[in-house]
Amino acid sequence: MLHRNTFRLLRNVFVAAGHADAGADADTDSYPSPGEGAAGAAAAGEPAAEELELAAFLLQRRSLEPLAAALQRHIDDEGVAAQALACFWSLSTVASLADAMLQAGASHLLLAGMRRHLASPEVQRCGCGALAQIVDAAK
Repeated sequence: MLHRNTFRLLRNVFVAAGHADAGADADTDSYPSPGEGAAGAAAAGEPAAEELELAAFLLQRRSLEPLAAALQRHIDDEGVAAQALACFWSLSTVASLADAMLQAGASHLLLAGMRRHLASPEVQRCGCGALAQIVDAAK
């Protein structure tokens, strides 16, 4: 399930990258949070309609690109790497987003972040989680 905090992080990345309109369009208070009111679909293992809508919104906005750029630019910062990998992991739980990561070759960037911080359990955990979801998308 896509976590609401991931969406907020992406909004902040967009604003920091100079996309001034991201704040208005990506308002998490007015946009439905995945999983809210969709417990039945989530319990059945099916993505909630809100989650699919949010994934389509993120793909349309090419939201993976600024996230990848943030990781690439700040790869030496363990905290940023951990947060970026956690964001990738959360996003990759949605099949369409995991497939987009697979097609874009995101695994190379994730592995680079993991190699840079071998001693960080958080970086390794989040990186492995994202990679596992991306591999599942390849099936």
